[in-house]
Amino acid sequence: MKKILCLSFAFIYIFLSTVSAVRIADNIKFTVSPNKTRSLDIILPDDFDLIPQTTDYFITLFTNWTGVDLTEQTVTTNINNTVKIPINFPGFRKQEGYCSSYTITIETPQRAKQWEGKVCVSKYNDVDTTIEERTDSFDIGFYKKYIFSKPGEEKNLTLFVLSSLNTTIELFVKDTGLNIKPVSTSFPVFKNRRKTINFTVKPPEKSGTYPIEVTGKIRNCNEVSCIKQATTYLKIGNKPNASFTVDIFPTNLDTKAGEKIEYMLTIHNYGPDAFFSVYLNLPSGIETTFLNKIIEIPQASEKTINFTLIPKKPETFYEIKAGAVSKGIDKYVTACITTDEMVTDLLRGMEGIENGKGKQEMKEKFNKWYSDYNTTGYMNSLKEYSDLNDLIQKSKTQKPKNQTKPNQLPQKTNTQKKETADYLWIILLVSALAGIFFVLFIVYKFTRKEEDEWEYQ
Repeated sequence: MKKILCLSFAFIYIFLSTVSAVRIADNIKFTVSPNKTRSLDIILPDDFDLIPQTTDYFITLFTNWTGVDLTEQTVTTNINNTVKIPINFPGFRKQEGYCSSYTITIETPQRAKQWEGKVCVSKYNDVDTTIEERTDSFDIGFYKKYIFSKPGEEKNLTLFVLSSLNTTIELFVKDTGLNIKPVSTSFPVFKNRRKTINFTVKPPEKSGTYPIEVTGKIRNCNEVSCIKQATTYLKIGNKPNASFTVDIFPTNLDTKAGEKIEYMLTIHNYGPDAFFSVYLNLPSGIETTFLNKIIEIPQASEKTINFTLIPKKPETFYEIKAGAVSKGIDKYVTACITTDEMVTDLLRGMEGIENGKGKQEMKEKFNKWYSDYNTTGYMNSLKEYSDLNDLIQKSKTQKPKNQTKPNQLPQKTNTQKKETADYLWIILLVSALAGIFFVLFIVYKFTRKEEDEWEYQ
């Protein structure tokens, strides 16, 4: 019987370990494949703040997406005890093109933080932040998610830019009263060559956490697909003396199949000298120069690992997971690569159009655009892409039904509530029980056979 139970638990573990995961981010939109499950992972305390003392975090989720396995949960942890909270979004019994918004709120006794986003069912996987219609022809990101400073102490900020094409990028800093310089700048970037931009900030005298937001856009392109945003957090006060953080750049980039992409994985060690086991998990169809290794990082310093990735397949979505483990604490980040994202974005958009004359006409327009896309070259048809995408959005007859937005949060309680109609777990339980009964039947038949043979003798 013990062996039978072990087999059943192994089946459950293998099933759950295949769930694709995305790290929580501001205004994130992600897809779930039909009849599969994708989790949105929260890592505390990192995703809320680097709070050193033990704190209670009360998590609430509100969404119209059925089958989600978390609505409320309380987590108690501190900077030396990382906790991962996965929120599973099942794609079962949902038609392609179906979308729903969600709102996640995390509260502590001191303050609250909220994330909003959207999840859709699609066989064309993607992860976007801020603007769902954009293509990831370039990416911008800060060197550190958290910048620590004393009151009034001037600090330098480092921003990275990486593009899949030769172009000119313009940057604009959101005015939040932090006296950041420069407030805007522009510069040429060259294909797959990382650019470093430096800013200075004069922090206020008051302690607290202040967001710094930079918007980047391709010059002479006014389409939403030409815009990116990056955020870092300026923390005025004492720097933590424990734990570590992990950052990766770029996080979202579209490229042509076979092109080499330069990556940076940085571990910031806020505690004493420590060893870190650094790893990278990749899907099939992608090559890398990265080697899993163990590195030592001195106290209050960081180390960056540079490596390259080469996606091999066209019109493909790749999800990357990179992280570090030290003293039993595992922290990771996720990044995405797409090849020919404009193609898959348009195909995904057409999933929400009802079958009929309108959908057939849109397919014909897409086929014409796709022919031009293959002729003119990679990323040379952004305007035509945006025009066709606008037509697709206007043709969606199910938009009011599919794109629901939560209008209120659930009442606060101290227990985690799980949806009783979560058919995913019912299917899992039935499958496991069926396996148990099948093995019991085989054991029973084998035992009877041995008994019959013994009686015969």
